[in-house]
Amino acid sequence: ARFLTGVANEPSKAQALLEKSMKIAPLGATSSAAYGEALYLTGSYTNAIKALRDSTRAGSADPESYYYLGLAYDKVGDKPQSKRTLNEALSLKPNHKLAADAREVLDRFDAESKLPGAKPF
Repeated sequence: ARFLTGVANEPSKAQALLEKSMKIAPLGATSSAAYGEALYLTGSYTNAIKALRDSTRAGSADPESYYYLGLAYDKVGDKPQSKRTLNEALSLKPNHKLAADAREVLDRFDAESKLPGAKPF
């Protein structure tokens, strides 16, 4: 499934494959991470958050799960959780392929927090 979401860039196929496998057995941390990634890449951010949280709570130390989770929190407007999760991702693997995306979001948060009347988050 990770192959389909990453290398082959076929997140919708990965999502369908993982949904079929969930009918047979619950997803483990790795499969849950791949499912969450596929959901994120297909724009299903709320469902991606659930799958990626399941993955990280199941003990996954996969930085990619944290990166996609933080990016998904940003997409649904949960800036505080996005900021915490993206910082966690950067602490796990600061040179990951998604690190630049994470830093861009964090820089945007920083700039937004400096605007007049901005509420801290």
